[in-house]
Amino acid sequence: MKKLALVILLLNIVSNAQVKPIKVYSERNKENGDVTIYADNNSRMNYTVMINFTELQNAQRSYSSPYLRTVNPGKSTILTLKRSTTSKSSINYKYKYNYRKGCYNTKVDESVVYIIPTQKNKEVSIQYLNYIGSRFGKELPEGWEVYGFRINKGDTIFASRKGKVIEIQDNNSIESKHSVYDQNRNSIHVMHKDCSFGEYINIDKFYVREGDVVLPGQAIGTAKAKNTSDYSTLMFSVYYKDISVDLGGKMKSKNIYVPLKFDVNGRAEKLYEEKKYKSVHNFEIITQEMRKKEIKKYKKSLIK
Repeated sequence: MKKLALVILLLNIVSNAQVKPIKVYSERNKENGDVTIYADNNSRMNYTVMINFTELQNAQRSYSSPYLRTVNPGKSTILTLKRSTTSKSSINYKYKYNYRKGCYNTKVDESVVYIIPTQKNKEVSIQYLNYIGSRFGKELPEGWEVYGFRINKGDTIFASRKGKVIEIQDNNSIESKHSVYDQNRNSIHVMHKDCSFGEYINIDKFYVREGDVVLPGQAIGTAKAKNTSDYSTLMFSVYYKDISVDLGGKMKSKNIYVPLKFDVNGRAEKLYEEKKYKSVHNFEIITQEMRKKEIKKYKKSLIK
């Protein structure tokens, strides 16, 4: 029995070690000699893949190297190499690839209005959170803007914007500190339509799973706090990945934080420290990124 348990454990370790989010491969068309390079994205989020050709001959045109392309979950075509019409030889090619989380050349939708991610009509105060990396000499991320919502332990937390849950961290027991942002806590990560990412940090109970699509105003979890405290700080921010290639051909990525406007009594406003706010779940904000069919379905759900 012990041997069986050991074998299962080893198989799980090997399986986890072998699973990579991105697999890149190529196929040659037997009829015309064209070569197509594909990517299998085995994750729940978008990635940017970089193809770096180390050799390329007998193609119709030269391709920029490195070549970057955003790939959605599932199978994507990165590019197709067309065989040269002036050569009888087959396309000769070699490449290396790399990848990073997020989209290439992200264009954030600045028109989106966010719901304050706390209980409806319940008054809360907010504070701007400090970057814990500054304690260790790290540079402040560009556009740094992380909100701390002062709420009660166990309060329900709501989605601020429509998106897909791409990651849940549910194995951290770090106690809440009200003035410092720290990713090493239980959290929910949501990818939005424009490839920005929402982070909800300091979660106790989870009401969603990875892969779920959440709507603004939907309950996603409850607030975590110190065992000795009745209060909690929900940390919330939105950022996107700025992906680039340096002069040495190395792929780089950094977080750029998005300035947010929230629905405050029907007005899109920035939130200010120490002021009191109440979350409102207006129909127009909840449905702002829905298609007509989704809005119709959502209206029906309200009748039930």
